[in-house]
Amino acid sequence: APTSVCAGSDVQLKIMSPSPLPPNASLAWSGPQGFNPTFPNPVIFGINNYQSGDYTLSLNAPGCEPATASV
Repeated sequence: APTSVCAGSDVQLKIMSPSPLPPNASLAWSGPQGFNPTFPNPVIFGINNYQSGDYTLSLNAPGCEPATASV
């Protein structure tokens, strides 16, 4: 994953594991400027300086421990 992104670039956040997501898994992204999609691999088109910060994914899948990760 890149450590920096240029303003105006498109950024895709991607879940690498588990892949594919187990059936009935629930997830929630959170981040700056109200970022909160509920689908696996969101794209931020034309990112700007106001969108800089931490992006966090919380994932719950049946039979697995809940997990959270930030970038």
